[in-house]
Amino acid sequence: MTESKNPRRKKSESELPPDNPDAWQATFLDTVTLLLTFFILIAASSDPRFNAMMSSGSVHTSDSAAQPISFPIQTLKLSLERALHEEIQNKKVTLDAQKYEIRTVINGASLYASGGTELLPDGRGIVERIIRQVRQMSPVDFKIDVEGHTDSAPIKNYRFADNWDLSVARASGVVRLFIESGFAPDKLKASGFGDAHSLVVDRDAEMKLLPQKQDINRRIVIRLYYE
Repeated sequence: MTESKNPRRKKSESELPPDNPDAWQATFLDTVTLLLTFFILIAASSDPRFNAMMSSGSVHTSDSAAQPISFPIQTLKLSLERALHEEIQNKKVTLDAQKYEIRTVINGASLYASGGTELLPDGRGIVERIIRQVRQMSPVDFKIDVEGHTDSAPIKNYRFADNWDLSVARASGVVRLFIESGFAPDKLKASGFGDAHSLVVDRDAEMKLLPQKQDINRRIVIRLYYE
């Protein structure tokens, strides 16, 4: 009698395909590649400049070719140049743009009377225009440092012990304008340097003060930057 075939019969070891001892390597390499990609994305997303770039919409692609990545510092510089064109021409304001920061320097003749902390109308108008241009860059997450600098004329009165106190008070007044305009206080910092970082010598050989040179040293610097 012929033995019937059982369709459920297990295959013998001789009928099974041979084991591939290197098969695990493909799975291992795929896993390593995925992990490396994951860690690269984590590292990139922790960079504030990457986040600012993404939130500002400054990365663009087209069907033909990818556009280069750019940060909005140059955009802000162009906006400030348009808003402060006259003051820049008259050398009341200077701009210095780097890759990740821009410094706006306003000289003291436009800002304060000698020894004073209240912004003059001219200076307040300049600061308010700067604030408007920066607000238009939202939601770019700038940080803002305001530096106060004085000339070398000594001061000592009931309000200020010296030029250091005076320079801090001036910087703080500008910071207050930013806060009143809706900027987050934790993004702002006021620093006073007195006459420690003079741009020019504001005294002659006989140590007499030179008013035009004093105006150059008496200044406010507004620094916007990515940390």
